[in-house]
Amino acid sequence: MTMVKRVAFFLFFYWGCVHSITAQTARNHYDEGVEQAELKDYKGAILCFNRAIRLDPKFVEAYIERGDAKGKVKDHLGAIQDYSTAIELRPTYAAYFNRAFEKIGIEDFAGGLLDIDQAIRLDRKQEQAYNLRGLAKFALEDMEGAIKDFTKAIKIDPKICLGL
Repeated sequence: MTMVKRVAFFLFFYWGCVHSITAQTARNHYDEGVEQAELKDYKGAILCFNRAIRLDPKFVEAYIERGDAKGKVKDHLGAIQDYSTAIELRPTYAAYFNRAFEKIGIEDFAGGLLDIDQAIRLDRKQEQAYNLRGLAKFALEDMEGAIKDFTKAIKIDPKICLGL
């Protein structure tokens, strides 16, 4: 094996090992954060998700989970920022839905409506999305639109509680 090939092999192997260890460590912190959130230790969960994100700044699920934990401790703007970062990295139903939920919670009904529309475009079979959009439309006094969304939510899951 030539010297150039040895160096290339070493660099490739070294990068792969370092990347794998970093990703695994980020995953470990993420898993610990999920456990803390399940125990309702949201501040502890946020710390774990912070560590996961520090090690892997593109860890979309960590941003979403940290956003959930921030919402639980009433840091709604922080939660919205985490969901926004997740959306920039990889738009998902969960990120749009959760950001809509937080925006509606702080009475940004128009912003929440835009996000929930995106969530529905990504997954049209989620009754919670139609329910949330119905709530936003109700708050914006679009009664006809709210009724359509509530009706759609009930068609998907007749047992849904509409949350009015």
